[in-house]
Amino acid sequence: MAASTLIQEPAIGSASSEIDADDLGVGPQGKPLRRERVTALQTAAFGDSVEAGTTAAAPGAAAVLATITPGAGTWEIEVNLAVVGDVADQGNCQLKKNAVVLARLAPGRSPTFRKVLVGGDTVSVVTVGAAIAGSQYTATLAARQVA
Repeated sequence: MAASTLIQEPAIGSASSEIDADDLGVGPQGKPLRRERVTALQTAAFGDSVEAGTTAAAPGAAAVLATITPGAGTWEIEVNLAVVGDVADQGNCQLKKNAVVLARLAPGRSPTFRKVLVGGDTVSVVTVGAAIAGSQYTATLAARQVA
């Protein structure tokens, strides 16, 4: 068995890893066989995450379905929205940072929004108009600190 070698994998963003690999010879297809032991793994330092959500039956205009106050820093924000109701209900929600509209939301999973927040900023999922009677809205708002 050959001596162990330390391999430094290329960095991805701020992530890096070191792998202790033993050469185990050549396999049946001529490919080198190795046994790897991860000795240290450093990934990008992600901070806190925050989540909030609710289900509302036929919410009124400007109804807050979910709101978070994550704190200061750079955050990745996603929304999962489910709407059971009429076609008019399908585009009836928006994502807001404080009073500023960031996006109009369609049902399903939103794209990831990266926003710099200061202490006290709130992020909310809010209805635009009153929902159609008999509709049901479910919103989950999640944020993960990335810086």
